Amino acid sequence: MFQKITDNKWLNLFKTDKPNGGDYFFASRKKNPDIEKNEDAVVIAAYKRTEDGLRLIVTKEFRPALNGYEWGFPAGLVDGDEGLYGAAKRELKEETGLDAVKLLYVSPQIYSSAGLTDESVAMVFVEATGELSTEGNEADEDIIVYEMTPDEVSHLVCSGKKIGAKAWAIMDRFAQNGKLWMEK
Repeated sequence: MFQKITDNKWLNLFKTDKPNGGDYFFASRKKNPDIEKNEDAVVIAAYKRTEDGLRLIVTKEFRPALNGYEWGFPAGLVDGDEGLYGAAKRELKEETGLDAVKLLYVSPQIYSSAGLTDESVAMVFVEATGELSTEGNEADEDIIVYEMTPDEVSHLVCSGKKIGAKAWAIMDRFAQNGKLWMEK
C-alpha cells in the first residue's frame, strides 16, 4: 500500500513500507502506483539515412535536476491509450520535427533508477525522415536537436558531458560501428 505525500501534476512522492521494516519513499508519475500499469514513457532511438550514411538523432535538453544539459534521445510520456509506438511517433515529431517512418524494435519496459522511482520506459527504435525543427516543443522545453555521425557520437560519449543512462550504450554502439544495437 502506498501513501501519497505530494499532489503535483507530473511527479509525486509516495511512502511505503519496506518488506523488512521501515519507511521507504519514491517518486512516481502515477496517481496510484498500486493499480496503474507500467507504461509510463518512451525514449526514441531514431536515425536518418543520408547519402553519407546513417545519422543518429541526439537531443541536448536542459534538465533542472542536473542544473544543466543532458545529452540523450527524444523522450516523453505515453498519453492515454496511444500505445508505445504512437507515443514515440508523437514525441519524435514534437521534439525534433522528424517523422517516424519505420518501426524497428520496441524494448520491454526498463527501469533506470529503481531506487528512486517506479518510472518505466520502453526504448523505441525507428527510422525517421524530415527536417530538424523544435517548433513543436512546449514553451518550457529547452531542447536542441542534432543529426550526428558515428564520429561525432564517438566524441560525445568520450567527452565527459552528462549523457542519459538510457542513451549511453546505444550511442556507444553507434559510435563503434555506425549502427543501432539491434541491426546486424
